[in-house]
Amino acid sequence: MSLPIFSQTDTNNQLVCLPINQAQQIAVDLTDYDKCLQEKTFLEAEIKDLRSIITQDSLVLNQYKITTDSLFLLNEQYLSDKATLSLDIKNKNDKIQSLRSTRNLTLLTTIIGTLTPILLSK
Repeated sequence: MSLPIFSQTDTNNQLVCLPINQAQQIAVDLTDYDKCLQEKTFLEAEIKDLRSIITQDSLVLNQYKITTDSLFLLNEQYLSDKATLSLDIKNKNDKIQSLRSTRNLTLLTTIIGTLTPILLSK
């Protein structure tokens, strides 16, 4: 069974007769429907693009978070290593100072030990 064809005049061939104002309104409604379909298609494509952008932004944000966390951990490690090295340098400087003092005392003791018999014999 086929759908009837619309016509402005009454005939015997499965035609439907409509007043002109109704036929014009149907034409307007069909045109509006086509425009709505086009807009729907456009909006669906735009939504798809926006979802793609959101996905890309999410990936970039996750990468940023991972990088930031890594930098934070590296900074903490750096500060810890710096503190440890500072303590090591201080300990080594203290040891060098102690060895210098000991060397000076050893030299003085040696000189006194050597000169005392010479001075006492005179």
